[in-house]
Amino acid sequence: MKKILEAFGEPILYGGQEAFVFRTIENMNKKGLKFDFLTPYYADNPDYISFIKSLNSTLYSFNLPFNVGKNRFNVVNAYKKILLDNQYDVVHINSGSISILALFTLYAKKAGVKKVIVHSHMSGKNKNVKHEVIKKIYAPIFSKYADVLVAPTKKAAYWQFSKKIFNKKGRILKNGINIQQYAYNIGTREHYRNKLNISDHEILIGHVGRLSPEKNQIFLIKLLSYFIKNNTKAKLLLIGAGPQEKSIRMSIKQNRLEKYVQLIGNVDNVEDYLQAMDLFIFPSEYEGLGIASIEAQDAGLPVLASTNVPLDIKVTDNVMFLDLNLSLKEWYKQSLKLLSRKYDRAENTNFLKKQGYDIRNTAEKLKKIYLG
Repeated sequence: MKKILEAFGEPILYGGQEAFVFRTIENMNKKGLKFDFLTPYYADNPDYISFIKSLNSTLYSFNLPFNVGKNRFNVVNAYKKILLDNQYDVVHINSGSISILALFTLYAKKAGVKKVIVHSHMSGKNKNVKHEVIKKIYAPIFSKYADVLVAPTKKAAYWQFSKKIFNKKGRILKNGINIQQYAYNIGTREHYRNKLNISDHEILIGHVGRLSPEKNQIFLIKLLSYFIKNNTKAKLLLIGAGPQEKSIRMSIKQNRLEKYVQLIGNVDNVEDYLQAMDLFIFPSEYEGLGIASIEAQDAGLPVLASTNVPLDIKVTDNVMFLDLNLSLKEWYKQSLKLLSRKYDRAENTNFLKKQGYDIRNTAEKLKKIYLG
């Protein structure tokens, strides 16, 4: 029996890296594997907590204050104690912080962990001197102590690891999804459009993601305003929660769009709401991959993404990339162009299978990394 610790460098909430880990383990043949989970901060996702209990696993959460961009050394002592008390065979580290990835890697090896897997799930907007200095400082730790480096794309890999080290130790592991769960369903579409009060003549633009600056939902508010000013019947559905909710609501009010925008928070059936949408717009400032855009394509949606999103998300022909510096007029024009394309939404599922985005395939590959 291999003992595996899934260590997170952020709270366990509704983010992409949590979704990857829990969905992948859920779809994995877990014979011979025993999982525990750790966050130095807190866990506030009832579904994940319930899943951990179903595995008879332990969740370690230290309830430390989570301050983005601040010193993270306060997590080390509690983390070291868990490692020394439990003697794990594998530690799989997931974080958007280079310092956390490095510190967790160093102390896992010092605690005698045989295999340390370091997973980058994100990239950033612009490389700056501070980022490059941090990356250089911690590179020797990844070089000496990490056994395997993992990322969904090369963009995410090279954001947190040097090319030289990743090319030596790295693996690209696609963020798989439950393809059948997100597949297009006309009955579900009709039901949820009625629920959301969307008529047949209205375009429903959608977005799924944390309400935070990098996801750039404020841009969607401005774009919707342009739709309305050009007499195009459209509404916007935002799924997710986060620190920018107040700013987003203020923007909606300032643009007098209260009747046209719905914020529904975090939901456990995103796939149902995707069916109701007509167009998925993903204007991120940066992304490691952007799994929500993959799920949207599985639901048969055309996707309009910013050029900050990795090209890897383009699984179907109905994906287009635009620079955020282009005018709203251009984004509006290309949105209508995508909407005018005629195709069978149900066909997208086959494209995703062929491109290796089936979660079962991802789970099998991750298990091989654990056992290899």
